[in-house]
Amino acid sequence: MPDCNGELSTCSCTCPTASEALFAVTAASMVCSTSYTCPSPTRAVLYSSGTGVIQPEGSNPALMCAESDGTWKDSLGNTYDALTCADECVFCSSENLYKEMCNGLAVAVCDSKAMVTLAQTRDDGVGGCSVQLTCAAGSRAYYFTQATGNKAFLTSNPMPTFTCTDSTKMFSNDMSEVVDAITCGVCVHCPSPYRDNCNGESRMTCATSSQALVAINRDEPGMQCLMSFACPAGTFPFYYEVGNPVAMMYSGTQFMCGDFYGVFMTDVAPPPVIIEAFTCMSMT
Repeated sequence: MPDCNGELSTCSCTCPTASEALFAVTAASMVCSTSYTCPSPTRAVLYSSGTGVIQPEGSNPALMCAESDGTWKDSLGNTYDALTCADECVFCSSENLYKEMCNGLAVAVCDSKAMVTLAQTRDDGVGGCSVQLTCAAGSRAYYFTQATGNKAFLTSNPMPTFTCTDSTKMFSNDMSEVVDAITCGVCVHCPSPYRDNCNGESRMTCATSSQALVAINRDEPGMQCLMSFACPAGTFPFYYEVGNPVAMMYSGTQFMCGDFYGVFMTDVAPPPVIIEAFTCMSMT
């Protein structure tokens, strides 16, 4: 199968043609036999009832088909319906795992794919592949799970590894959570809650985030991200609590977002309040 038996549609894989793999079928004593050699760095993949099994490196199992039953079998009598040569991680392609632009979140610093390193390796012991992510200097690694959609989580390991088995074709982290996407940036798990449009309020002046000098910076010792601002003349800071449409004037100078919570909160007494939105706008 020159297209990696259909897997080429989901990955940028190396799929040698039959001639490149020196594939041949010979007949003797009413039995047909295959011979082939998967070119490096590809491996043989044998399919049985649509399920592919990647063979050990350098192994090119011959298949035989007796005219009496018309079924391709290996030397142990296992039956197969297809074979191909493909990349060793053909079932665990990381091609689309990394998301640029912080997976669409409102974050100022996002690493492009060209700025990071994705090192993919094969582990025949577990029957799958792993990807180690190394971010650009100053950035941290984040992941997105199947269960939580587009909410980013900061990895505990600055150079995390995500694993995938051939049978599931899905990546997971060291907590066995299924990972849909990974990215690198600064404070990706704390996207900006600032609203340029006065959060929908009808006011004379609505300052944009650039006019309000909104900046989100990493506080590594404090294991948090801090959002600073400076409302321009004629405007004042207002925040909105979750589920409350009433604007609350803010007396603080910054908001904080702890790594564990991943949401911004007020930074003044009494106890912090989770905010849903923040804006600089005029009183009327």
